[in-house]
Amino acid sequence: MHSSTLDLRIASIFVILFGASVFGLLTLRFRSADAVFPRLLRAFSGGIILALALVHIIPEAVADLNSLMHFPIGGCTILFGIISLCVTAYTMELGCIFHSVIIGVGVGVITQDRQLVTTLMIALAIHQGLEALALGSVLALTSFSLPKKVVMLLLYSMTTPIGIAVGIAISSSYDPESITSRAVQGTLNGVSGGMLLYIAMFQLIAEEFSREDMLVRPGLRLGMYGALCAGAAVMCILGIWS
Repeated sequence: MHSSTLDLRIASIFVILFGASVFGLLTLRFRSADAVFPRLLRAFSGGIILALALVHIIPEAVADLNSLMHFPIGGCTILFGIISLCVTAYTMELGCIFHSVIIGVGVGVITQDRQLVTTLMIALAIHQGLEALALGSVLALTSFSLPKKVVMLLLYSMTTPIGIAVGIAISSSYDPESITSRAVQGTLNGVSGGMLLYIAMFQLIAEEFSREDMLVRPGLRLGMYGALCAGAAVMCILGIWS
């Protein structure tokens, strides 16, 4: 019966790829560092990445790794992710990639529950689209050439579909509760969660909210806080399904 959800798992590869690609590529046109809408978009992205790290990734890493030993190894992997950062765009993409492959594998190995696969396909298309939006808002301000930005976004957009394909291939033998699976998933989630937490707090939120005009433009300040909270709220709500 391992083929009972195969059609939906294959469909999810293309649905999620489309969602992530479209959301990410649309943000590359907003290259101004001072215009209001791109700044609101970056604040929204900061909320997305902050909630992604704190609600989706870090709790999973801590649960997986701390169940393997008494020492709080989960916190150590998160710390490693935080202190290993050098360049925002590259490390943000790397952090997103680790998590995206893992959740793709998780979908790929679901062989029986069609309703669950359908729900995850929709939720992850939005989830990965919002992550791509956040990545694109960071790439838009870099000095990278446009072709390089597009390639980076398309590579990211392919990560969850690749994870799903891997999950389909190993679904007959994969045991998510094995020590090896929990160790690998927990380590990758911990490192990527630490990376994304640092990026959200210090290189997206702090950078935007510490600009001088925030003190003299109350409307902009209110809008930025609203966008930040909206981004975090959307990812928290998606945590119900993904």
